[in-house]
Amino acid sequence: LFDEVSIEKSKKLPDIYKKLSEELNVINIDLNKIAETSETDVLHYDEEGHKKIAEAVLNALISQKFD
Repeated sequence: LFDEVSIEKSKKLPDIYKKLSEELNVINIDLNKIAETSETDVLHYDEEGHKKIAEAVLNALISQKFD
């Protein structure tokens, strides 16, 4: 399992990913706003969480205009 340091580091990732996606002008999906982590290790998603994430990715792709 992951320790408290790993969990605290993971909480910083959404802000890092948001900044990077803005710099690169790419889609960013904050998974913490879509799904909750599993109770097993508090870092990974369970089956229901993965379904929600897949739906969010699909919707983000559908909303984009491709050349």
